Amino acid sequence: MGAAVRDSETATERLLINRNFALLWAGQTLSVLGDFVFQTTLVVWIASELAPDRSWTPLAVSGLLVASTAPILLIGPVAGVLVDRWRDKRAVMVRANLASALLVLALVPATDLVRMPGIGGSLPLAWQLGAIFAVVFAVNVVGQFFGPAAAVTLRDVVPESDIARATSRNQTSTSLALLVGPPLAAPLLFAFGAQWALLINAGSFLVAMLTAHALRLPASSEQPIAAAAEQKFLSAFMEGLRFFRRSRTLVVLAVSIVIVVFGVGALNTLDVFFVTRNLGASATYYGVLGAAEGCGMLLGSVLAGMVAERVRLERMIWGSLALGGLIIIVYARTTSLVSGALAIFLLGLVIPAVNVSIGPLMLRVTPREFVGRVSATIRPLQNASSILGMLLAGALYGTSFRGFGGRVLGVQVGPLDTIFTGVGLLCLIGAAFARANLDCDRGAHAASG
Repeated sequence: MGAAVRDSETATERLLINRNFALLWAGQTLSVLGDFVFQTTLVVWIASELAPDRSWTPLAVSGLLVASTAPILLIGPVAGVLVDRWRDKRAVMVRANLASALLVLALVPATDLVRMPGIGGSLPLAWQLGAIFAVVFAVNVVGQFFGPAAAVTLRDVVPESDIARATSRNQTSTSLALLVGPPLAAPLLFAFGAQWALLINAGSFLVAMLTAHALRLPASSEQPIAAAAEQKFLSAFMEGLRFFRRSRTLVVLAVSIVIVVFGVGALNTLDVFFVTRNLGASATYYGVLGAAEGCGMLLGSVLAGMVAERVRLERMIWGSLALGGLIIIVYARTTSLVSGALAIFLLGLVIPAVNVSIGPLMLRVTPREFVGRVSATIRPLQNASSILGMLLAGALYGTSFRGFGGRVLGVQVGPLDTIFTGVGLLCLIGAAFARANLDCDRGAHAASG
């Protein structure tokens, strides 16, 4: 009986690593699920109920996406410096989740289900949209503080040998939320109204707040404030940039990510057109590709955690980038929805390997006092590269590549498959750059030791 209990405890520890990580993981999982339901609901709500069939509706949806991504560029670097300077990372997470919950609840009066006292009706449309954009922007501003604090906390509560496995657990829950959240959003909206999506998201933040409050962090995580914390803001910010620039591994990771994400941004922008014109399917089947990717990412998250325990992180990074590039090139040549969905499933299978390997490698080479600034430097670079890729892809497809086509080496080519092939080649370039420099960096480190 005692042996069975010990085996059960070992299995539980193997799955959840330790109590602190289990709490951190559970809170983040529910919060991510709530975010997916929230954002998808807002997109559908604007497009189908608030402003259906208006000429400016697509612009309103674009505004929502801008409001959710702009804080990464505008606030991310500042938040990273402040989080590194603040002593109690758990308090940062607790307050960030509480602030997010209150912000989301403040949006409830903008829904059609809530009547405003003294007005005799719901808020005017312009006020509703303004409230949505303002709340989405503010919630994502708060998220820029939560992210670095969670990264530091993960480093504090998980042994270095288990960080890849912990990252795999987080990636698995994110993939599951991506698979469940968006399909759940529309039925909730049409059955119960936007108010329920807001309450679900606010509830997820409150649960995440409670799990963060329940963390029992090691004494080392509450060590006295370092000298860096007493620096002026600009000095601390510049010190973080200098550390980032001096770290060969971090620079290589950033360059590889920027190259690959630039291409993937183009892929995401034009994929819906690829479905209708190259795969010959209706736009209503565009969601099939999203479901295929979600299924692939869910399975890939589990496999990536297993592989990360047996393969060097550097090799896992460039290998998964190269494999992803080859799959995108194959995807560019698909001509049916079935073959396209299969290729996207395989791509989803590979994506988690990139995420599971980059995070632990970043934490391995970054001292604790710089984790916030480093994570808040890489994310804006990634976001800016993705936006540039989206803009360039739209411009190329709408101008220079319009009407492009012909036969190359006996193969019929068109504008979209040519652009997608270029995306695959960019991934291969990023993989080659990572392989040459990360392996050299590891070899030099081993030689110096």
